[in-house]
Amino acid sequence: MPKILSFSSFGSGTGKDTAVDYVCERYGFIRFAWASILRQVVAKNFPDAPGHYRDGSLVYVAPDKNWEDASGFTQALIDYHDHEGVTERGKDVLKKLSQQDPDIVVLATRLVSQFNALRELDATMVLIRGVHRRGVRELDECLLHHKFDVKVDNDGTVEDFHKKLDEIVVKRSCSDLQL
Repeated sequence: MPKILSFSSFGSGTGKDTAVDYVCERYGFIRFAWASILRQVVAKNFPDAPGHYRDGSLVYVAPDKNWEDASGFTQALIDYHDHEGVTERGKDVLKKLSQQDPDIVVLATRLVSQFNALRELDATMVLIRGVHRRGVRELDECLLHHKFDVKVDNDGTVEDFHKKLDEIVVKRSCSDLQL
């Protein structure tokens, strides 16, 4: 059975992307981002969107921030309101991936529906706590109410953080792991 890890935090700059990059590079996990699914859905209304935004087979869409800002795409992402639809589409992608038996790392789970979808797939939910280097956003309500399987403090060196991530990946059952 594949292993699914989901990384969340209370803001930007805490180490989510660093954690995902590390787990993908070191352990060969496939990267999944809820924001990529949102980008693919919203891109349908932008004929000039880069091709990789429209390719529904991709699990991760690397954002082109310059194009997004210049085209109005950033505002369209902010204004998009069918997050349940995005969650359902993402859940379908994750189920199909799980059937192929890869290990998956999920970036930035924030919505209640996303947590619930991942719980159905027996994902390990990881909260990364760290210094907010780019300002604190309003805390997502669901992050305050969901129980995480693992809480990781990213308060030391990158090497220390990597060691903590190694422990999470190596353990099949993380319920007793507190880092």
